[in-house]
Amino acid sequence: MTASPAPEATRLSASTKQPFSRELAWFLLIACVTTILSVIRIAESDIWYHLRNAREIVQQGTVPRFDIYTFTSAGSPLIDYEWLSELVYLFAFVRWGQHGLLAVYTILIIASYWLVYRLACVRGANPMAAALIAAFGIVLGSFSFGPRMMHFGWMCLVLVMLVLDAAERRPLVMWLLPPLFCLWINLHGSWPFGFVVVGATIVDGAVRWRSRRVAGGSWSHRRLAGAVGAAAASVAALFVNPYGFPLVLYPFDLRFRQEYAMSVVYEWAPVDFRTLFGRLALVMIAGLVLVAWRSRMAWRIRDVLLACFALWAALTYQRFLGFAALVLIPIVAPRVRGLPNMRTPVLDALLSLSLAILLIRSVPSRATLDRHIDSQFPRHALAFMDREGINGRLFNLFDFGGYIEWHAPRLKTFADGRADIFTYNGVLRDYMDAIWAGRTFEVLDKYQIEYVLIPPTGVISTTLRQSAEWSILHADDVAVLFERRH
Repeated sequence: MTASPAPEATRLSASTKQPFSRELAWFLLIACVTTILSVIRIAESDIWYHLRNAREIVQQGTVPRFDIYTFTSAGSPLIDYEWLSELVYLFAFVRWGQHGLLAVYTILIIASYWLVYRLACVRGANPMAAALIAAFGIVLGSFSFGPRMMHFGWMCLVLVMLVLDAAERRPLVMWLLPPLFCLWINLHGSWPFGFVVVGATIVDGAVRWRSRRVAGGSWSHRRLAGAVGAAAASVAALFVNPYGFPLVLYPFDLRFRQEYAMSVVYEWAPVDFRTLFGRLALVMIAGLVLVAWRSRMAWRIRDVLLACFALWAALTYQRFLGFAALVLIPIVAPRVRGLPNMRTPVLDALLSLSLAILLIRSVPSRATLDRHIDSQFPRHALAFMDREGINGRLFNLFDFGGYIEWHAPRLKTFADGRADIFTYNGVLRDYMDAIWAGRTFEVLDKYQIEYVLIPPTGVISTTLRQSAEWSILHADDVAVLFERRH
């Protein structure tokens, strides 16, 4: 006997048929939380070399294959695995400046969380519960907010989730996956997460067993074969990219060949429960456990697998807190009960108006965005170097590298945020030794460094200030420029 479908809504539940103002209020809540947190993270260091990459693509008519920005890795082969996302950011920046950058990633984040909110409602969630959980998810995921290419990847993840959910009703929709994965691999290297979702869904569909607490999808053999075929076609679609096989292998290269970079880059560290985001992660875990214990709704095998994977990924690499939030919202929200669902048009209208005003006021001025940028990057130091015609071998803070490459392309940097090429040739290890391990002078001599551009505080700044071999040419609140005395 074929098991009945898992107790998951296959159409919009009655609770989601809200007045337009209620849906508008929840959308504005998600938009407000996202925008406020997005502005804070505008000063992302990697965006500048991404813009430089995009400009090179436009000017040269091809994707970059060798490093031309640094003197330490010049000519090293590289893969620009985010080339298509970079072009979007370049277009927005050329048209609207800092507001263009802000708009791109803010819109992507709002759209991603709004769509998982809607997916939760389709699965039967109370709209208030879905909106509040989505707002918490945004705060949790804000660890990785900013003008980053990964938001294109998470948008593709959400689209994969929507396609798979729609395929519950119309199996042929699964064949939207191959073009989606073809787009995803050219936008960002996070596409393996999409196959985790696809794989969990296929496993769920293949299981015909059901208990009171856990149920499989019980797909027919024909439908299962179609899903496997769409997944196989999606794998083939990955090879439609300008780098071919190497781009497909890149996420695995990151995991197995770039271990040193992952060990020193903060966002690849495990969650530290003593920090704000660590405490938010504890709330996420506690909420998931509480929902699992109290909910009477049977769990789809797909949801069990994805919840476990999301928790593992987020706790192992805090970079993936946003991934966990997007995956867990449509899993947790339908299982939260007891929140009111009153229809109060006047209150809805007042709430929508208040949130709309807050949203408008949260959009920053150009001066505010410039202050955020200037507080993190060496604009005044670069202006000084340009006036003085300084153009020697420069040791720079990693986070300054991309900014220099975009704003002062005549200068060759020591390194930037492209940790892969600097891991392969040992430059990253030398850089870390220079700033932390007491090998400052040894590294500066090894690379014949003439100038050092770093923040005014820190080990290397203190070391050079105490050295008779180095003098200060320029200093401000953001950066100090040292010159080697000849």
